[in-house]
Amino acid sequence: MQPAIIIGFVWLLFGGSHLAMSSSGVRPMLVGRFGERGFTIAYVAVTVLTMVPLIVTTALYADTGAAGPNLASHQIARWFLGFFSALGAVLLIAALVDFQNSAIAQLAQRRRRTRENRNVKLGPPTAIERISRHPFFVGLAMLTLSHAMMADTLAEAGYFGGFALLSLAGLYFQDRKLRGQWDQIYADFEAETELLSLGKTASPAVLKSKVWLIAIVTVIVLFGAGHPLWTYANGAPLAAVILLFGLLATMRAMRQRDR
Repeated sequence: MQPAIIIGFVWLLFGGSHLAMSSSGVRPMLVGRFGERGFTIAYVAVTVLTMVPLIVTTALYADTGAAGPNLASHQIARWFLGFFSALGAVLLIAALVDFQNSAIAQLAQRRRRTRENRNVKLGPPTAIERISRHPFFVGLAMLTLSHAMMADTLAEAGYFGGFALLSLAGLYFQDRKLRGQWDQIYADFEAETELLSLGKTASPAVLKSKVWLIAIVTVIVLFGAGHPLWTYANGAPLAAVILLFGLLATMRAMRQRDR
């Protein structure tokens, strides 16, 4: 069997189960049956059971089989895609650093605080949200799409491209879910933000944010000096890190909900 088909099949298992359990139809049904905590445990279990095979198959097969786009072989394309990838990485790290101030975090806190007035309008977008309403998803899509275009093999391109597609699907479903939960409050926030607006990077509010300095330094260390780590095992460490941080974030959210 072609390596690209193997990785594509494993990606369907991971991505399909991930989106299915997060959908507006399946999630409420599972939460109603098992409770919020039970659903979270099941969601984590399914994620681990489907993502670990993706990491293993990528490490074993992603460097074999049919040729990929390999745009990195062209100097101009390599520089452009490298810059695009670095920009996405900065946006991704900035989103993680500033997550506690994001609209999504604020709305999650409101859901937990039942006595709080749920009709109060959200504050102005943060410096990160002025550039992208979903900086984590958009940043991850930029990072992985550029690597898919530079991949030597079709299997490796499919591995990175899967993350880009999942990120784009994630931001769409998250917008739809939050719009349904918060109606006009989230609609107003959407009206003040865009999926990506690089023209706002020079605005005073954005330039004053220290989050960008932290994100840029982190990206230089992680994706610059630490680049050999990310290229090891055909890029499989990227999925491993995403899985690890996803598990840690979920555990933190469960503790907050319990309190």
